[in-house]
Amino acid sequence: MLAGDFGQGLAMPFGILPLLATMIGCGIWAEQLGRHRARQLPLAYLIALLVGAIIPVIPSLLPIADVAMPVAVIILGVLIVLAVPAPLGLSIPVVLLVGLFVGYCFLGGARYMPLRWLGLVCGTLIATASGIGLTVMAGSGFAAGVPRLLGLGLAALGAWLLFEGM
Repeated sequence: MLAGDFGQGLAMPFGILPLLATMIGCGIWAEQLGRHRARQLPLAYLIALLVGAIIPVIPSLLPIADVAMPVAVIILGVLIVLAVPAPLGLSIPVVLLVGLFVGYCFLGGARYMPLRWLGLVCGTLIATASGIGLTVMAGSGFAAGVPRLLGLGLAALGAWLLFEGM
């Protein structure tokens, strides 16, 4: 286990499966959309995740978030599987919604020390970069289907989260 506030923040994304899966998924989809999106989408996801994390947990929003978060995860997974060539005007809002709902559901109302927030930011960037790296390494040939297989897993995780909450 990592010690200290920074280490705990850094490890946080890797200890919550839906959080890690959406971060990697964001990186995969960003790379599928092209190199210029590999910077824009992870940054948009990170901003939305942090906004979702600092929003206080509001009981009246929980039922909406409990359905919207898994649906957003399913949508991201399907977009990866289909390798949808979405324009910037569509891809950024999708990633913003995923990040906002995931941040709200898993980190909502968080009051961390600044070093823990910095660790969370670094962990998020590492996880999204790993999605980008997986897609680049898959390249073409036999391994080219790996990102789409991971997208299928992400959609399945979203479906599981949806039905688990019902």
